[in-house]
Amino acid sequence: MESTENKKATSGSNPAGSQFNIEFWMPEKFELKMVNASTLTDYELWVGITSVLCNFLVGFVVAAITYSPQLDGDSKIIPASQYAQSLLWVVTAIFALFVIGAVCVAYQKRKTMNLKAKKLDYVATVVTESMRQVPTKMAEDEST
Repeated sequence: MESTENKKATSGSNPAGSQFNIEFWMPEKFELKMVNASTLTDYELWVGITSVLCNFLVGFVVAAITYSPQLDGDSKIIPASQYAQSLLWVVTAIFALFVIGAVCVAYQKRKTMNLKAKKLDYVATVVTESMRQVPTKMAEDEST
C-alpha cells in the first residue's frame, strides 16, 4: 500500500482584507435567574398533569353538553339514559376538582421555585480585538 502525503496549500493574504466591520450591541447590565433544577422539574411535571387533566375535563364537558337522552316510543325519557347524563356531569365535576387541585399544586411549585431562585447581575465589559474579557459579576451590595 502506498502512503500518500498531505500536501499543504500555501497560505496567502486574506482576500476580503479589512472590508468587514462587525458590530453588535449588548446591554450594559443583564440579569440571570438561577433556579433549582429539581424544583423546576416538579413544576414542569405538574404543568403537564394540569394540561392532561384539563383536556379530559373539556372532553367530559363536551360529552355532557351534547348528550341527548334516549326516548322510548311514547316520547318519554328512559331512566337509564337520564342516569347516564347525570353520571357524565358527576364525572365532569370530579375532573374539574382534579384540575383545580393540579393548578393549585403547580402554582405552589412555581411560587417555591421563584422564592428559591437566585438572581445574578452582570455588567458587560468592553471587548476589543486585542482584549477579550468575560463579563464580571457585579457586587451584590453596591450600597455598602
